[in-house]
Amino acid sequence: MLTRQCSRIWKPLQIHYSRRPISRIRHNHTEPTFKTTADLAPAPTRTSRIFIYGFIFGLAGAGLASLSLYYTLKRRESSTLEAILENVASHNRMNERLKTRTVNDAEHTTFWNTPEFKPTVSKSASSRSSGRHFDTLHTNFIADAVQDVLSSVVNITVEVDTSNLFQRKSMVSTGSGFFIDDEGTILTNAHVVSDFAEGGTLVISTSDGEELDGEIHSLDPLSDLAVVKIRHGGTRKWPAVKFATNKDLRPGDWVVAIGNPFGLTGTVTCGIVSSRRRKPSEINAGKDARLEYIQTDCVVHSGSSGGPLINLDGEVVGINTTRAESEGISFAIRVDNAMEIIQALVHQGRVIRPWLGIRMLSLTPLVWSQLKTRGGNELLPFNDDSVGQGGVLITAIYPDSPAHTSNIRIGDVIVSANGSRVRTSGEILKVIGLGVGEPVVMQIRRRAGGKIVEHVVKIVPEELNIFLSDRVEFLL
Repeated sequence: MLTRQCSRIWKPLQIHYSRRPISRIRHNHTEPTFKTTADLAPAPTRTSRIFIYGFIFGLAGAGLASLSLYYTLKRRESSTLEAILENVASHNRMNERLKTRTVNDAEHTTFWNTPEFKPTVSKSASSRSSGRHFDTLHTNFIADAVQDVLSSVVNITVEVDTSNLFQRKSMVSTGSGFFIDDEGTILTNAHVVSDFAEGGTLVISTSDGEELDGEIHSLDPLSDLAVVKIRHGGTRKWPAVKFATNKDLRPGDWVVAIGNPFGLTGTVTCGIVSSRRRKPSEINAGKDARLEYIQTDCVVHSGSSGGPLINLDGEVVGINTTRAESEGISFAIRVDNAMEIIQALVHQGRVIRPWLGIRMLSLTPLVWSQLKTRGGNELLPFNDDSVGQGGVLITAIYPDSPAHTSNIRIGDVIVSANGSRVRTSGEILKVIGLGVGEPVVMQIRRRAGGKIVEHVVKIVPEELNIFLSDRVEFLL
C-alpha cells in the first residue's frame, strides 16, 4: 500500500522534472548538456498551428481579392466609357429627330365661381399648347415646368401618440399635398392623414421650411382624397396650383411628379404617361368606381403620395396616390375625373354618393362571347345581334335596397339611363353623378317566357353609408 502511494506521488514529479533542463534537477554545478536545441522547444500546440495556417490562407485570400478588385475596376471603367459614348450617340440621334416646338399660351379660366374655392383650371392639358419653346437638349424643360409649382407643394407629417402603461412611443407618417387656392386649402390623399382622426398632431411644412399646424377639413376614404386646412392662416395668400383638363393628355406625354419621399422635401421625378385611364379594379386602388387613374413610369416612393403630377406647362393633371410592386409603374388620380369629389369635399365637407344597391358588369364583346359559350343565351336577354351593342348586366341586388323595391331583377340588362344610351357601368355612373333623391329612369332588357322584352323602371337613390362595408361592394 505504501509503495503504491509513493508511486502516485513520484510519477507526476518525474514527468514534471523530465521536461526541465538537466541543470535544474542536478545538484552539482556542471553545465547542462543537450543533444539538440529541439529538446528545449516545446511541442507546437493546436492553437498555434491554427494561427499559422490562418495567417497563410489570409495572405493568399488578400492577394486573390486584390487581383479581383483590379480586374473589376478595369471592366467597370470600360463599361462606363461605353455607356458615356452610347449616351452621347443617343442624344445626337434625338437631336436630329426632335425640333424646337412652339405652343400657344394657355388661357386660364375659373372652374368654380364660388368665393370659398376658386382653383384655376386650364383649357390645355399638354405642353404643346403652351407659349414656351422647348428643346429637350438645350433647354431645361423639366425645371421650367416645376419652377412655379414647387412652392405650392407641402410636406404633411402626422404624429399619433401610441403610448401605454408599459412603454411610451409615437407613430409618425408623412406624405405630400399642394395648395389648391390662395386661402391655404391643401389637397392630399386620405391615407396620408387618416391617422390624425385618432388624435395627435398634423404639421404642414412649406417649401421654405416653415412649419404650421394643420387640421383635416374633410376626408373621403373611398376616393382616397382629403382636404386639409392651415390653422390660424390669417390673411396670408398661398401659392395655388393650376389645373389641367386632361382631355388632350396622350400616352407618351411628359409628366413630372413632385413630392417628399422619405421626408426629402421638393423631390422631382419625371417620366411619361403609360396609360391615360386605368380603372380601380385594374390596379386594386380605391373603391370608387367613378375614379380613373393615370399610369406613369415616374418614380414615386413612400411620402410622395398626395403630391401633384404635372404636365410641362406646370398644370396639375393628377394626384400621386400609389405605386405598383414593380419598378417603373405608378398611378395618379385623374384630376378632371375627381373634380366633382374635390368640390364636394371643399364645399360640403363630405361626399354624398347615390346608392341603388346593384352590382353591375359591363357587357363588352369578350364578356358577351364568354357568357354565350356557357349557355347565357337561354337565361339572359341576348341574341346574335346583341354583340357589340354593349349594355350593363345586373349581377346582384342588395336586400331592402332601392333597387330591390323596384321592378328590376338579376339578369336584366340596362341599355339606357335618363334617356342616355349606356354601354358600360362607367357611363351609368356619369349619368347618375352624385345626385341623391332624384329618380333614375332606366330602360332594361329582360328574357321572359323565352322572349326578350323591354321594361322601364324608376329607382330613387339613397345616400351610401360608407361605414357599412357590405354596402360598399354595391357602390351603385
